[in-house]
Amino acid sequence: MVAALVVSFSAASPVVAQEVAAAHWVGTWESSPQPIWGPDFIAPLKYPRNLWNQTVRQVARVSIGGPRIRVVLSNEYGQRPVTIGDTRVALAGTGPAIVAGSDHALTFGGRTAVIIPPGATLLSDPVEHGRQRAGAL
Repeated sequence: MVAALVVSFSAASPVVAQEVAAAHWVGTWESSPQPIWGPDFIAPLKYPRNLWNQTVRQVARVSIGGPRIRVVLSNEYGQRPVTIGDTRVALAGTGPAIVAGSDHALTFGGRTAVIIPPGATLLSDPVEHGRQRAGAL
């Protein structure tokens, strides 16, 4: 499984739900999708080839921000569907901690668990996180 995370913030002020779709979104952090590495890959990454029933935590150091966030997950190079369970965003605290009260569940078309088909990407629904400044998510 290869999943990439793209964080986008809305530059608009908080608006009603029907206006969210028309908001201007700006990409602020991205990890590019990569094909699965084989045994002949040039550098030993010491990462497992597959993730199974595991939690993956990705810290994104964003340069711009707004009151809403969306996340893109990718299975661009996958050969099988990828099941995504509970997905959350939060502001990074000190060490492994998160900032109290900043934890929010992500949904995808209103669903908390989704399957990303091979070659596809998935965009989360907007989440109001209440922070307007840049920082680590």
